[in-house]
Amino acid sequence: MRTDGDMREPVDSAPSDASVFGVPPGTTWFMFGGAAVFTAFAALGLALAVSKSDRFSVGLGFVAAVGFGSLATLGLRSFTRLRARIALNETGIWYLPHSGKCTFIPWKDVSNVKADDTGQRLVLTDASKRREIRVEYQLQHFKNVRDSVLAHSAAQIHEHASSLTCFHRTWVNKVIFAVVGSPFLIISWVNYKQGLNGMPLFFPLCFGIMAGIMVVMDPLRGSITSEAVTIEYPGWKRTILFDSITRIAIEDVHSRGNAWAAVVIERKKNGPIKLFRFNEGSVALHDALQTAWINAGQRKEPADRC
Repeated sequence: MRTDGDMREPVDSAPSDASVFGVPPGTTWFMFGGAAVFTAFAALGLALAVSKSDRFSVGLGFVAAVGFGSLATLGLRSFTRLRARIALNETGIWYLPHSGKCTFIPWKDVSNVKADDTGQRLVLTDASKRREIRVEYQLQHFKNVRDSVLAHSAAQIHEHASSLTCFHRTWVNKVIFAVVGSPFLIISWVNYKQGLNGMPLFFPLCFGIMAGIMVVMDPLRGSITSEAVTIEYPGWKRTILFDSITRIAIEDVHSRGNAWAAVVIERKKNGPIKLFRFNEGSVALHDALQTAWINAGQRKEPADRC
């Protein structure tokens, strides 16, 4: 059986002609290391809570223990999940966990392909909803896996996606920017009330304003018409005509063990626009944009010939 990347061990539960894809060991052990660090911080928080008597220290210790403990749990779950592999051939796709039973779905039984961009995975389900396979974005050569999944999935899946006209951006980024920026604005306000000027006032103020700008620059939703796509932001919106677009594609962005699927819109003028973390998923967004763009070009061709 042929394997991919550094995954050389045989997989008895998949046929010999299947290609196997796994997450690089460095990524999985990075998750384990992060979980270990968060566990240590959680232990320190718990020690602070039980060793101090004042309410502030006890409260801070318990908050640290719960917060870092939650992050440690997520890190360990990610470590376990990323040790699984994916195998596929012309017949179907297999989910091969590090331990336990594998899951197989023939291509003809795949009824839905959902891009969970926040969770950083593709989710395949069959018509009975009893079989589910999660394909992590962190896989080596994930683009090849995704292309194969989309090529073999049922046409009606893409037909449904291409009929969507409204896409909603998740609130993950906005919450992150707000959480990061709010303390800086609070510090700046406290310094102002105390009569402080210079760096104590303007340094945290600048960071808070930058976080606010990132919130304003983060999209709310995208709407597709027969002639253009409109991207709405807090307080403003941007309209991109289809005749100004030269290419629409899905590209993967990798950073510190994370992977994000972004739909890239390249234009004749100005730089590309990257759209990601929409509730409906990158696959559905790409199919809808691609279909509308092609249809707009086909409608324009007869007029061009006149």
